[in-house]
Amino acid sequence: MKKGFSNRLFFIPIIVFIIICCLSACINGKEINTSVNSKETSEPLIDLTSMTGSDYSSKTDEPEIIEYRTVADGRAVFAGTCEEGATIYIEHDGKVIMSTKSHYGSFIFELSVTPQSSPMEVSVYAKAENKALSESVSGVAYYETDDPGISEWVWVGKDFRLFFSATKNNYYRNDVLDNRQEKNAKQRIAERVTWLDENLGAKPIYILVPNPNEIYGEYMPDGMVRQFETTSLHEQTVRLLNESGAVVIDMKPILEQHKNDEFAIYHHTDSHWTEYAAFFAYTELFDYISRSFDASKPRPIEDFGFRNESRQVGDLYTDLSMDETILYETSTFSNISFQTPVGIPKYKNDISTLIHEEPTKEYTFINPDSTGKPNVIILRDSYSIMMFDFIAERCATTTMRSMWDFSFDKALFTELDIDYVIYIICDMNLKNLYK
Repeated sequence: MKKGFSNRLFFIPIIVFIIICCLSACINGKEINTSVNSKETSEPLIDLTSMTGSDYSSKTDEPEIIEYRTVADGRAVFAGTCEEGATIYIEHDGKVIMSTKSHYGSFIFELSVTPQSSPMEVSVYAKAENKALSESVSGVAYYETDDPGISEWVWVGKDFRLFFSATKNNYYRNDVLDNRQEKNAKQRIAERVTWLDENLGAKPIYILVPNPNEIYGEYMPDGMVRQFETTSLHEQTVRLLNESGAVVIDMKPILEQHKNDEFAIYHHTDSHWTEYAAFFAYTELFDYISRSFDASKPRPIEDFGFRNESRQVGDLYTDLSMDETILYETSTFSNISFQTPVGIPKYKNDISTLIHEEPTKEYTFINPDSTGKPNVIILRDSYSIMMFDFIAERCATTTMRSMWDFSFDKALFTELDIDYVIYIICDMNLKNLYK
């Protein structure tokens, strides 16, 4: 009996110690939580009062909100203009809730509005470098319930960048091929490589273009984090095409080298790459083709007359059901100094970033200067539109299949006596290659 009581006495200090540790942890946890809550309720990190005063000799012009729309439940999108180079600050209830950089004097931002916070009144300021904060302009965001339609196709990113939400599976690495799919795809590609070589002495060339958010992921909306160590469908496709014996032009590492160039490689408000980016694919393509066709060496960059132009915004802006005719984006376009056999326009008009309908159809272009140049066929998505005229000028005949027609038509290839089957495709359409 005494021995059992003695044993219980032995455990009492241990129990007391455990209780003290638990109480200490709870107290520390409470302190930590209090600290976090205090931080959340403290003054905002951005202090607008520090951007005014006698330290500045002039004041930034006040911004102008030129369009507002609730594009889906709780998604309130504002677009406007401001002094070039200015940063936009959005204030609500005395706190800066967002800031975004403008792009050549145009800006876009999105606010999240709940039924409880609607209507949400905000003040919008602009600040240019070495100038004081502007006067504010007022905006009101509303929560509205409506069928979002195609507006769900668009993510409003940071610093005047829009992204196509159809790239979601690519971005989060949810679309890679499993072992069986990869094996079947590799076999299908290898069979096509072999058939072209044995029957026509031809080769397939795959130009693989990354989605814009693969190059500019830092501009994606806050909270959209992914696992970069996971293999992407792009990387998987490059590997299996190479292993199948195809010629691959992987544009991802090339475009990464040019992401901070003077000229844009992707439009900010349109889902396509620019002609400037396509030029690098053109150069890679004809560096390869000219090994067999000397007359098809690529032209130097000076012949393309690249320049930055202010044009009406692109297709992602219109997908928000907003008016592309009243907002402008400065982006890069070509002004070629040579003649091509192409007689159709690329763009909707001379001041538009939107692509024209004509290049989506099937065409064959015959080059009067065809000596020593190959016959090619292009299987493609809309990224081909930025370079089909560049290609046609370096080839004898160029057959451009209707957009989205990726059929491997052996009879047609034989009839056209093609030398190369050229695939031009961006990441979100890669699985079309395996059909």
